[in-house]
Amino acid sequence: MIARLTSIAAVLIGCAAVVLMSAAGGKPSESGKTIKIAFSNAFGLTEGGDLRVGGVIAGSTDTFDVSKGPECQLGNPNRTPKRTCAIVTAKVTEPGFTSFREDATCSIRQQSLIGEYYVDCQPGSSKKVLPASKIIPDTKTASTIPADLVGDVLRRPYRDRLRLIIAELGTGVAGRPEDIAMLLHQAHPGLRATDRTLKILANQTETIKNFIADSDTVVAQLEAKKRDVARWIRVAGRTAEISATRRAAIAEGFRKLPTFLDELQPTMARLG
Repeated sequence: MIARLTSIAAVLIGCAAVVLMSAAGGKPSESGKTIKIAFSNAFGLTEGGDLRVGGVIAGSTDTFDVSKGPECQLGNPNRTPKRTCAIVTAKVTEPGFTSFREDATCSIRQQSLIGEYYVDCQPGSSKKVLPASKIIPDTKTASTIPADLVGDVLRRPYRDRLRLIIAELGTGVAGRPEDIAMLLHQAHPGLRATDRTLKILANQTETIKNFIADSDTVVAQLEAKKRDVARWIRVAGRTAEISATRRAAIAEGFRKLPTFLDELQPTMARLG
């Protein structure tokens, strides 16, 4: 009877310990967050593939779906007909990589020459956190062009077929220049960065104009006084050579300078 009571007590203590440990760890872990990403082309991605955040493996790509929602319309929700894109659902399994912002970007990259692909995301720096229900749109994603496909194009008969496609390309895209421009910008994030740089420069045209005008004035003055400038450069060179031979003395002077300035202030005050 005593042994049975002892066993029951041990079981109850074990259950209480489990409950206490569960309560202590009841705070939800930051890992396990799910994000959805829209890609115009999800070529090469597989279930269970790597999800990297800033180059570090932080999770995996779990499921894939097809959508015609606003996240697929390249920033134009009224587009007709609606574009179709791939929605990649990825799960972050490592803690410390779940803080995605509204300006987060993602791209598909090739891991090796044997055709392995992964998703690499930059969490962004915006002050606004990416809502859990929001899909990262295709305007902030980029797909990759497989190197093996580019190599195959250079071989026959693909090379001849490519020649025919290029010959007829002008006719096919003559009526859709805006769509082609958006696709080109989406194909490489560097083009989007160039656009942002040009917009910044466009907003500073007055400053740039003044800079150019001032530069012309400075260059004109330098041209008018080029002999003085040349003489100054020669003197500066000789001064630098002399200073190099007296480095220890100059260093000692700088070391004593703070004390000298501290003593100079009351002296100047007494001198009025």
